[in-house]
Amino acid sequence: MQTLASAYDQVSDRALRCPISEIARIRQEVRKREKQGEKILDLSSGDIDPNLRYKGYFNAFSNSIKGAYFYPHAQGMPELREKIKDSLLQEGFTKLTLDDVCVTNGGIQSLDNIAFITPDYNVLMHSPYWAPAFNQLVSYDKKVYFTTLTSNLELDLDHIKKWLKSEYNIGALMINSPNNPTGAIFSKKSLEELTDFAAKTNKVIIFDEAYHGLVYDQELDYSPSEFLDLSKSFLVRSFSKSHSLTGHRIGYVVTTNKTWMKALVNRQLHSTSGVSALEQAALAKLFLTDGIKKIRDAYQSKRDELMKLTIVNGFHLQKPPAGGIYLWLKVQIPHYTPVNSRDSYVDNLFKSFKIPVVGVPGKYFGPFNDEFIRLTFSIVPLTDLSLIVKMAQDKFDLKKA
Repeated sequence: MQTLASAYDQVSDRALRCPISEIARIRQEVRKREKQGEKILDLSSGDIDPNLRYKGYFNAFSNSIKGAYFYPHAQGMPELREKIKDSLLQEGFTKLTLDDVCVTNGGIQSLDNIAFITPDYNVLMHSPYWAPAFNQLVSYDKKVYFTTLTSNLELDLDHIKKWLKSEYNIGALMINSPNNPTGAIFSKKSLEELTDFAAKTNKVIIFDEAYHGLVYDQELDYSPSEFLDLSKSFLVRSFSKSHSLTGHRIGYVVTTNKTWMKALVNRQLHSTSGVSALEQAALAKLFLTDGIKKIRDAYQSKRDELMKLTIVNGFHLQKPPAGGIYLWLKVQIPHYTPVNSRDSYVDNLFKSFKIPVVGVPGKYFGPFNDEFIRLTFSIVPLTDLSLIVKMAQDKFDLKKA
């Protein structure tokens, strides 16, 4: 029997299973160094451009303060869920009601709620992946298996199908598109084939579309309504990036499966008792798509500027990011680099610039990513991105035309 004294030094197995956030650790380290007076160009945090504002939001926010003192509905304010439902119907989803939408504290709470309420079956994720989603699953005692993307950053359907038919008891498949960290958007054809196969084999789809709206390649700007059956799947979205509202913590999950939705709302009631009434009331006053184009165009300009790194020897993109806010850059590592130093080589290379550049090493997005670094192009000014490109050009040879 555990003694009281020893209990003071212990935490639950769930807590022990949950790794720390390396991205948050890097962000805190950068803030500490900046406070000490060090000049750093921080491309590690998946945050927003502080100068971009969603059209009309702050007026709506100010006008909502007076009436936002009470507990909100745990599932979300009906006015906001109505707006979300209507936007989904316009996309092509059918027969949705207010009861099919649950507003959450960012998309991350949607994913955490899903990990909490789904059975303890195994989950298949593609690597590279967004680490917090993996951490949530293992915290709730899910076993996670991985499938890699193709060299063209597309879903490897043959490999995924083998996993889903295997004896490993895969119950759910998590898909993130536009993808963090690669910026890839999986083709509609591959998603149609995959979701059809998942339905035939009774697998749940968790479709993480946190970067919805930030799509730069118009040929890939489709709606998941074209392939996603919401009675057998979860659709997760966020206003954080598309509406420049990371700090306001508003996202949502959609499913027409009544059993799942009841459990999601019950979980949310007992964890956060809903989402800030003020934030919800402000969003409910807006047209939810009117301001996205301005934000998307600004990020596309930044993406195009940072992509100029690829004219430098040793830097390579498997594919230009078609969506999201990240450059998933591959760096040639010298063949003589010791195995135990490969994962730090790329990170140290950028920190060695005249002004240190901090990204997130690829190893924090799953196995087999040591040659990569994730650089966020949303948060820093365009002039700083140009400076990074110039420092890289000065430090390394340019590729021959």
